Amino acid sequence: MSSFSQIRAGLIGPVLVTLISSIAIGRAASAEDLTVVSFNVESGSSDPVVMATQQMAPLDGVDVWGLSEVQNEAWVNALETGAKAGEQADFDSILGTTGGGDRLAILYNSTLLEAVRHEELNELNLGGNVRAALVAQFRLRQTGEEFLFVVNHLYRSETELRHEQSRLLNA
Repeated sequence: MSSFSQIRAGLIGPVLVTLISSIAIGRAASAEDLTVVSFNVESGSSDPVVMATQQMAPLDGVDVWGLSEVQNEAWVNALETGAKAGEQADFDSILGTTGGGDRLAILYNSTLLEAVRHEELNELNLGGNVRAALVAQFRLRQTGEEFLFVVNHLYRSETELRHEQSRLLNA
């Protein structure tokens, strides 16, 4: 099992994002609101520049983007430009290594967040031919609080393997 499972008890658990949402990190007295978006950019049939300028840039105030089906580093660079547009912040990225031209990526507001570490949960890459879930441990620069962010894209065409991935992710 992943080394992240050893540190989960001391953190604010894994954050799984499927829709645009705002999450509160910490206690009410020191809560920091984060806005996160999960987005499948459909690498085989889209243009990353169009995605960045027409779909990402208009969404102001997003702190963390969980992206699936990112083709390569050039795509990440284009999408990061969209995340930065209109923001008063810098963004950094983490690109997964599994999935070929359908990789996972995380873009994050590095003015607000420090990436402590990241890894891929290779045990979810069943058969070695899909994406392993991408996990990042972040620290809020202002409060020092830490949390895990997970981006995942379950096996679409194989029901049994998708259910096994879900079971492993849950575990």
